[in-house]
Amino acid sequence: MTRACKALETFNSVLLVMATGLGKSLVFAEIARRMEKLGRVLVLAHRQELVMQALGHLSDLSPGVEMRDMRDATGDLRTNVTVGSIQSLVSRGRWNKLDYGAYSLVVIDEAHHAPMASYTRLIRRFAEHNVKILGVTATPRRGDRRALGCVFDNVAFEYGLPDAVRDGWLVPIIEALVTDCEVDFDEIPIQRGDYSESVLSAILEEEEKLHVLAKLAIDAIPRGPVVVFCPSVKHSKLLSEVINRYSHGKAMSVDGTTPQRQREVIISGFRNGDFPILCNCMIATEGFDCPSIASIIIARPTRSISFWLQMIGRGTRPLPGVVDGLPDAAHRVNAIRNSAKPELVVYDLYSPKSRKVPVSMADIFTGIMAPADSAKLKVWAASQEKPVSITDLIARAEEMERERDIRRQLGREPIKAVRVTYKTQYRDPFTLFGIVPTIIGSGDKPTEWQLQVLKQHGVEDGKVTTREDADKLIATLTSRSRRGLASYKQMRLLVRHKVSRDVALALTRDEAAKLIVALKNGNWLYFSGIRLPKSLHELENMRKHEWSTAIQNS
Repeated sequence: MTRACKALETFNSVLLVMATGLGKSLVFAEIARRMEKLGRVLVLAHRQELVMQALGHLSDLSPGVEMRDMRDATGDLRTNVTVGSIQSLVSRGRWNKLDYGAYSLVVIDEAHHAPMASYTRLIRRFAEHNVKILGVTATPRRGDRRALGCVFDNVAFEYGLPDAVRDGWLVPIIEALVTDCEVDFDEIPIQRGDYSESVLSAILEEEEKLHVLAKLAIDAIPRGPVVVFCPSVKHSKLLSEVINRYSHGKAMSVDGTTPQRQREVIISGFRNGDFPILCNCMIATEGFDCPSIASIIIARPTRSISFWLQMIGRGTRPLPGVVDGLPDAAHRVNAIRNSAKPELVVYDLYSPKSRKVPVSMADIFTGIMAPADSAKLKVWAASQEKPVSITDLIARAEEMERERDIRRQLGREPIKAVRVTYKTQYRDPFTLFGIVPTIIGSGDKPTEWQLQVLKQHGVEDGKVTTREDADKLIATLTSRSRRGLASYKQMRLLVRHKVSRDVALALTRDEAAKLIVALKNGNWLYFSGIRLPKSLHELENMRKHEWSTAIQNS
C-alpha cells in the first residue's frame, strides 16, 4: 500500500498487481479512505459480485452504489465514496453527468479489463481533470495482448503467485495432468488467442468425457470442496447431472443465465458446505471467495495464462486464521502444511500428442522457457505416477537446462580455425539474451515505467523501441536477478572482453564480479590471477574447485 500511495504522488495512473487471495480489495479500500479526504472517490468494477465485495470493504465510509438495481436506495453518485458497475455508469450517457473535477481518485477493480472502450473513455475524461487512477489486478496479461501500459503509467507493486506461495501467504499447488480424458487440442481452432469455446464445449460434452470428469470430481470430495470450470453453460449443467447420477445431491451448476437470486443461494450453499461440488461457467473466475476450496478441475482448458491464474486463484487462499499474526514465512509455511488444507490440487486436461497444448503449471513457475522445453516439461509431468508439485517442476526445469548445456558442449565437433569466417554485430541487449527484437517502427513505444526499469538494469537509451520488446527484456532481467545470475551490465562488459556469450549467460552475479575484478587488475587488457573459463564445461570444473584457487597457470 505504501508503494501505491507513493507512486500516486508521482504518476497519474498506477497499477497494483497482487495474486488472488492476497487482499487487493483491502489495500484499495485503505487507499480510498486516505484519498477521500482530498475529494470524491469512485470505485469501478464490471460485475455485480465485485461491486458488492468492494462495498463491504468500504462500509465504514457509507458509500453510495451506482448500479441499476440499487441506485434509488443509495443516492447513487451524490456520496463522497461511490462503488459502481462500469455498465451502469456508461449507459444512457450517465458518465456525461459526472462532476469530474470533484474527484481525487478512481479505483478500477480487476484492472486487466481497463483497455476496454467503456473504461478508456472514462479514464480520459478523469485524466483531463488530473484525477488519480488506481488499477488493481491479479492477472496483468490479457489474452488479446492489449497492453495495460496504454492505460497505466507505472506498476507500483507486483507480487505474484509463486512468491506468495514461497512466503506462506498462499497454499502450495499440486498439479495432476489428466491424460485419460483424451482431447486432440490441435483440432480445436484458436479464436482471439484461445480455444474456440463452441468446439471445445462440443468435444467435452461427449458422454465418455463427462463421466471421466464426474469421477474425477467425486474422487476429490474427501479432500474438501471442489470447483469445476466448464467451457459452456450446457457443459456445466450436463456435468452436474452426471455427477449426481453417481452420487445424488453432490453437485450444483451455476452460470451467467442463472437468475441472480438463485445464483446467490447456490454459491452461499456451496460456501456453507450444503454440497461439495460446484460446476460453473464464467462465474467463479472473479470476485468469488471461498478459502475452503481444496480441488479445482480445469474442465475448460485455456491458452491464456491470465485466465488459468484466475481459475486456480479461487483455491489458493489458506483457511481463515491459519497464517494470521505469524512472524515470518517459515512459520506461515509450516502452519499451512499442518492445517486442514495443506495444499490445493489442480487437475488440468492434457494430451501428449497435441502441439497446441493448454496452459498448465509448467507455464507459470519455470520462468522463461522456450516453447519446446515447456512442452517437454509437460510430457515429463504427465508421465509421473503421482501429482507434480511446484518444487518438482522447478527442479526438473533446472535439470533440463543443465542437460541441454552438456549436450551442446558434447555435440560440437572440432573445426580448424582457418576454415571459420564470421561477422558479429552487437545489438545489446537482445543479442546477449537471445531475444528476437520487434521490427523497428512497429508497435507501441515503451512506457516511462518500462524505460525507467531498463535504465536501472543498465540498458542504454534507444536500445529498446517497442513496448513488446521492453516487456520481454524486463521479464528476462527480472528472472535472472531473482536467480542470482550475472546482470546485463556485467555480461555486456565481459562479452566485450572476449568472454563467450554462453559462459556469460551461465555466470552467477558473484562469479561475474570476480572476473571483472581480475580484468580490472589486468588493466582491462587481460584477466589477472584467474583462469578465464572458455566453455560451460570449464566453468563447471572451476565451480567444483574454489574460484580463489583457479589461478592462471600461464
